[in-house]
Amino acid sequence: MESTTNNVKKLLTYLLSIKNMDEEFIRNINEYEKLFWSTDLKSSNEVLKEDSDKDEFWFCIDKTDKNMYDEFFQLYTLKQKDDENHEIIWADYILAWEKDDKKIVHPLVTTKLELSFDAVNARFFLKPYDCKMKMELDIFAGINIANINEILKIKEEIENSSLDFRNLEEVSSILNKVVHYLSSNINESGEIQKNSGKADNFKITGCPIIYNSPLVIVRKSDHRLWHNELVNILKLIDDGYQIPPTVASIVSSDKVKEDIKDKAQWVGVGKDILFPLPSNEEQREVARRLAEDFGLVVEGPPGTGKSQTIVNLICHLLAHGKRVLITSQTGRALRVLSEKIPEEIKPLCISILGDDAKALRNVDDSLRIITENLSMDPKDLKADITSLQRDLDSCKKRQLELCEKLNETENIESNKINVNGNLLSLIDVARWVKENDEDFAWIEDNIKFDYKCPLTDDEFSYLVDLLDEIDEDDYIQINRFKKVLNQMPSYSEIYENISKFKDINENYEVYINNLKDWSISYNCKLDYIKLLNVLTKAEKQMDKIEGSWLKKVMNDYYNSEIIRPVLKHLYMRSSVYIKDLSEIQRRLTVHNIVLPSEKPFEVFKKDFKFIYEHIKKNGDISKFFIKTHKKYKYIFDNCFVDDKPIIQREEAEMINLYISKNKLERDFMNLWNNNMKDYESFKVKDFNINTMMVLEECIRGLSTIVDWNMDIKSKVIKEMGDLIFLDSMDWYDKKTYTYLKNIVISLKNINEYLRIKAYILNVKKMCHGHEYFNALETAIEHMNLKEINDAYKEIDRLKMMITNVEDIEANLNKIRDKAPKFSTKLIGSKDRSKFKNFNKAWNISRFKSLLKKAHNIRPELVEKLLKEEEFKESMLIEKIVSKRAWYKQIINTSDLQRKSLYAWIQAAKRIGRGRSKFADKYRDIAQREMEACKDSIPVWIMPLNKIIENIKVNNNPFDVVIFDESSQCDIFSICALFRAKRAVVVGDDKQISPQLVGVDQGTVNSLINKYLLEIPHNECFDLETSLYNTTLRSFPSRILLKEHFRCLPEIIGFSNKLCYSNEIIPLRYNYGQNGLGAPIKFVKVTNGQRDKIKNINMEEAKLISEKIYECCGNKKYDGMTMGVISLLGDSQADIIEGLIREQIGENEMLNRRIVCGDAYSFQGDERDIIFLSMVVGDNVKFTALTREVDIRRFNVAVSRAKNQIWLFCSINLENLNPECVRTKLLRYCLNPAINNETIDKEPKVFKSNFHKNVFKKIKDKGYRITSCEELKHYNIDFVVEGSKSKIAIICNGSKQDNMDFKNKYEKRMTLKRVGWTFYKINESEFYMNGEKAMEGLWSKLDFLGIEKIIA
Repeated sequence: MESTTNNVKKLLTYLLSIKNMDEEFIRNINEYEKLFWSTDLKSSNEVLKEDSDKDEFWFCIDKTDKNMYDEFFQLYTLKQKDDENHEIIWADYILAWEKDDKKIVHPLVTTKLELSFDAVNARFFLKPYDCKMKMELDIFAGINIANINEILKIKEEIENSSLDFRNLEEVSSILNKVVHYLSSNINESGEIQKNSGKADNFKITGCPIIYNSPLVIVRKSDHRLWHNELVNILKLIDDGYQIPPTVASIVSSDKVKEDIKDKAQWVGVGKDILFPLPSNEEQREVARRLAEDFGLVVEGPPGTGKSQTIVNLICHLLAHGKRVLITSQTGRALRVLSEKIPEEIKPLCISILGDDAKALRNVDDSLRIITENLSMDPKDLKADITSLQRDLDSCKKRQLELCEKLNETENIESNKINVNGNLLSLIDVARWVKENDEDFAWIEDNIKFDYKCPLTDDEFSYLVDLLDEIDEDDYIQINRFKKVLNQMPSYSEIYENISKFKDINENYEVYINNLKDWSISYNCKLDYIKLLNVLTKAEKQMDKIEGSWLKKVMNDYYNSEIIRPVLKHLYMRSSVYIKDLSEIQRRLTVHNIVLPSEKPFEVFKKDFKFIYEHIKKNGDISKFFIKTHKKYKYIFDNCFVDDKPIIQREEAEMINLYISKNKLERDFMNLWNNNMKDYESFKVKDFNINTMMVLEECIRGLSTIVDWNMDIKSKVIKEMGDLIFLDSMDWYDKKTYTYLKNIVISLKNINEYLRIKAYILNVKKMCHGHEYFNALETAIEHMNLKEINDAYKEIDRLKMMITNVEDIEANLNKIRDKAPKFSTKLIGSKDRSKFKNFNKAWNISRFKSLLKKAHNIRPELVEKLLKEEEFKESMLIEKIVSKRAWYKQIINTSDLQRKSLYAWIQAAKRIGRGRSKFADKYRDIAQREMEACKDSIPVWIMPLNKIIENIKVNNNPFDVVIFDESSQCDIFSICALFRAKRAVVVGDDKQISPQLVGVDQGTVNSLINKYLLEIPHNECFDLETSLYNTTLRSFPSRILLKEHFRCLPEIIGFSNKLCYSNEIIPLRYNYGQNGLGAPIKFVKVTNGQRDKIKNINMEEAKLISEKIYECCGNKKYDGMTMGVISLLGDSQADIIEGLIREQIGENEMLNRRIVCGDAYSFQGDERDIIFLSMVVGDNVKFTALTREVDIRRFNVAVSRAKNQIWLFCSINLENLNPECVRTKLLRYCLNPAINNETIDKEPKVFKSNFHKNVFKKIKDKGYRITSCEELKHYNIDFVVEGSKSKIAIICNGSKQDNMDFKNKYEKRMTLKRVGWTFYKINESEFYMNGEKAMEGLWSKLDFLGIEKIIA
């Protein structure tokens, strides 16, 4: 362990030496890239006059100064491409001084600025990033300053102050101190002077002068943080910081073992995989491997779902309570994955991807939501998680069941069928049917295979004999009576209805008379029970109202527009008073309160207020306070809560609550007595339990009146539906409701009368026309209950007549349900002698049905249900992840972190829009509290430079650090490994890697020999070896992602062959729906020439900009993003960017996310359409690109496009070196089809004759068919391909592979998600009738537009 620690320290010392090699300090502002003096910029004061609602900004740049506007547009695009390496700062108080032969012209105070662009109004805004002022002291490096310690104190004062440094009056005293500490030489003209804003006007002398001349500076990012970072880690290691196993494995030749306690925390994490986004098995294996090993390398070629895998991993780890740090060399890839994070957990995943206010707003929003959600009850969350987990388990179980059903359909051809004790395949069954079909096919019904023959041959012969003996007409007539008998109602039902009809008929005229003034339909549909209940309720409530003071209240409330709001206000306020007093009384009931009696209550209340304010501010009452405030001694001596004096906050709160109760009671009493004095209502004299009970009863009465229209009137009107009311309806009189009740009862009885009348008519119709039912029909006509009873005796006799056909029915019914056509045929047949060997004929029909079912089985419905369950699973997982993540967040947040979060939220509220004079003060408070609660945020997403700046190495490391695009990360990124216990390194060594620029390799080798001799593979610690390659050598686990989802196969085909030996499996394909045409477009630039000095080709640039303009106007390209990549430096990209901007404007460029740069500008990013400029021409000699770094660069460039790539080239193919990567790209783009080795190649070996015959039949039909070897693991037998579409063919035969069906299905669904179509051909169907079996495929090919290659 000691040797490992020493090796780590040596490695850090080596890195520190590397950083110190190129350490240089700029003392003259003219050495910076760009300077913009504030006098040349429009300030916020000028713009705010026009736009007062604009968020705080300091400068605005618009087209009034065209040159300035163009410069800032170039600066804006530079930040889009290379944000990590450039920064914009506001600077002021320029020190001009010469000391120790070193001349200084440099600002003392700076702060970062954010550059934003309002494309609609064509304005750029410069806003403060975080309002943190920084004092630049590096300009004094190498200069002997006696009072440097005092100046360091001033630096701390400046960086922790909330002063407005744009206001000279506020900071002049501090600046004077700086000057006096720097030198005793005093400038006679003054230490602080104004300047017009030109660098030439600064006078450099031995007397330090500070010029108040603000400006905006563009410079390379400050990398001095790395020095502090390395020194800090070395100090921590000396103090006993535990080195993570990820770092130890890099410097040690021995096997590194993880701490047992740390390893124990990962038990179970790899079993319960919670990925809410779609994933494949390789991606899920990442989570399992991470749970097993401290270090995992994920090799992900372009477009293999690395970002989605990381997002899934974040969700999974959050659900298991892990803290995660995600990083990359740049923010591009991180921005892509940040956008994929589910909304429910986004507040727990803070992204800081650049120097813009949006990043800080994201932090603010996240902290605000986290603070709000801390109030959630963990028990409720736990219950929700348990419920959701049950649903998820049920969902997974359902998926397994559906998969099993799908598996059954897949295996139907190979399954054995038990036929009379013999196991036969579907092919055997088809053969038997074909041999016997001609003689025994007289049963025409489609009999299910499961239906065994219902009769023996002897029983069937007996049935035929009975049918031969019975006349068909007699059989039909008897069955006709049987049907009527089954429909005839029972005697008791008829008796009950006729009795009720007679009773209503006696008062029918009375009911009719009651409704004579109403325009209604007697058969209207009302809920009589509900309506009568409402009317009865109204009657009862009116009884109470009309006998009390409430009657006058009701009259006034509904007759006076003036009194109504008064009474309603009284009711609402009284309800609030009752509620508040009840709550206060509930809290006070458990306490014994004693008040001093020496002084009046009002005096006591006033004195107590002073004490209460003191307790609120200081927490309690000290002895010193009691001694110095003798005026309140009577309170401390005689006022108690539960026998305790009023010196603590809890007791003071109870007294204050008691006083509040007293005030509420007085206010309530005044309100009630003043408003109710005219109504002879209850008068409140004092407050006690009885008073409250009476008041509650009175308020309930008021509630009845106030809500009368809603509770009674509206319900009556609603339930009465379309009934038209009389004009003079008094809704506040009991008589109205009594009258309406009588109307409803009358209407109910009339409706019942009409219903029974229709019922009687229906029974008579059943009897009519059948002589055997004439007696019953006559009895019902006379409504003679005795005659009806006699008629039913005749009906019972009729039932006995059908016993003669029971034997026939018993046997025939066994056949009828399963073979209705044959049953009818058997009854009506005149010659039944041909129906011999019934069982054999029955089996012929069964087997035909089985074959038809097997041939017609289409798993689409099951797949649809399975897809619904999968969608449900993803939704459940997303909810579980959210609930579990918030649950873990709440229980893991410490009390100190909670306090900091609440303090931050209060300070953030007071900042507001940041324009108040105290905004800076509260901003400082918010930033300080945010530092204290950083560890409470479980997921941080930021590039490496932001990690070094914001997340310091401490003794509370993250559980996991995840590196995206790690092939770009140099050896310094090892520093991020110190911040976590485990690591996942995602990358691809075939993409752009770090390059040694501006550093002498010999010096680097000397430092390696000096510090790293004892470290294994020390030669790999040069500056050109990526973190990916370093960890690939040292980490215990590795996974390769092969499935490619981004590009169409024609696009990724170049990289696949160039860099990956065709191991990438492209799953997307161009199914002709976007209408863009060929995925690869080649444009030969006839007059293209490279500039002899610069790496630009104007003809290529013009053609590319014109093509982009054309595409933007083409509806086929609507909504598609675009990018331009120069294959030779940045200069060509800058030229193209300017031309595009002139043609389509900035707004369209932003909408299309158009970026023009080199391959490095796009690594980790993607676009729908990519335009490539080769730049080189035949007119200027150029070097062949054959190095590995060139191949990686071209790999990145070509693999960024999802849908289409355009290559613009000025050079002829024959003028290129055959080994040059340009040659390989040009050849590929000229004819991408030649790189597809599977086209038109017939497999050498087929799985079976069935596969061979299917292949031959499709090929003979004239279609292009291949075996598609790269998709053999996806259970695809063949692919039929056209120019715009293709289809996967599955031969479902008796020979099946051994792949787990769940795995097979998931792979197939992966292909379906990227647009694949499948078609299945069954072997038995193909055997029975090959032409018919293929008809569906020909129709499908025609529908998909897959054309034949042979006419």
